[in-house]
Amino acid sequence: MKKMLLLIFSLLITTSSFGEWSYITKGGDDEYYIDFDTISNNNGYVYYWRLMNFPSPPYGEGVSQVELFEVNCNPPVKERRKMFYFFNSPMGNGQMGPVNDASSYTGAWGYARPGSVRKRLLEAVC
Repeated sequence: MKKMLLLIFSLLITTSSFGEWSYITKGGDDEYYIDFDTISNNNGYVYYWRLMNFPSPPYGEGVSQVELFEVNCNPPVKERRKMFYFFNSPMGNGQMGPVNDASSYTGAWGYARPGSVRKRLLEAVC
């Protein structure tokens, strides 16, 4: 019984660990949000959480995706994904999809093209 209560409590903390999602832009049919409450700075890098809602799930049951990014805001501005998770409900709610090695990795640095969704997101963060 204690283990069950601990599991339920930890799931509640996990699903409510994000603050307010702020709508930033739309790319195609996908919606992009940033949680400004969790933006942090460490060793010259900015870390932020991004949420994407998919009207037509591109990856099986994933209806939304929450990602952690590391950003170098000094020109040339660049970012790389550190973690990502899929959820079966919009806004990062519901049950988290299967998590494997893809949930925690460091991707390659990427740069934003002018006028792109990535450019709008990085302007909001930096």
